[in-house]
Amino acid sequence: MQKEFSFKENKKYIFNIIVPVFNSEKFLEKCLNSIIKQSYKDFRVQVVDDCSTDSSYEVASEICANYDNFHLRKNSRRLGALNNIYKMNDS
Repeated sequence: MQKEFSFKENKKYIFNIIVPVFNSEKFLEKCLNSIIKQSYKDFRVQVVDDCSTDSSYEVASEICANYDNFHLRKNSRRLGALNNIYKMNDS
């Protein structure tokens, strides 16, 4: 069963950027800052932490807290990058 697209819910954003994260504290700030620096702003960023054992979640949390179009989730168990993308597309 496909989820129906809600125009009201998504009219502010033209597209989503999904950033699956696992133990990437060394690179995550650079990745998210490169998204922030884009001149086009009508997008939503969904960062999903896949049970990182380093400080990836904390790094993402600090950055995402400053932007309304950035959202952060943390999985309760490891799903892998592809399953994270599927999960975020369904939500």
